[in-house]
Amino acid sequence: DRALKIRLKLFSPDNPGVANIINHLARLYKQQGKYDTAEPLYRQAVEIREKAFGSNHPSVATALVNLAVLISQQNRFTEAGPLYEQALKIYEETLGLHHPRVAETLRNLAVMKYEQEDFQTAANYYKRATEI
Repeated sequence: DRALKIRLKLFSPDNPGVANIINHLARLYKQQGKYDTAEPLYRQAVEIREKAFGSNHPSVATALVNLAVLISQQNRFTEAGPLYEQALKIYEETLGLHHPRVAETLRNLAVMKYEQEDFQTAANYYKRATEI
């Protein structure tokens, strides 16, 4: 919280550096199991990065993945899936089909599908991830 307050004194609330601090704070809350506190912070980080970089930027995709992981950990798969898919699309379009971030997001999707007992889709995502 202190780092965020300092950053906000120095920069506008829409500054990407502020989004980074917010993301770190959200991660800390997530690790403490404070999902209800972490989620709005992750959403805020997504919004700031979209304003700063546009909606089709790898930094936005990373923020989306962070949010999707949090939501997946709460078994809210119908919400997490589209976030992962959006991040995957951004990574593929901006970084290429064979980038490690693409593989990581495919793996996250595979884990989510496995937890939903959609084993065939999970296997397909794992296969794509391992081919990268």
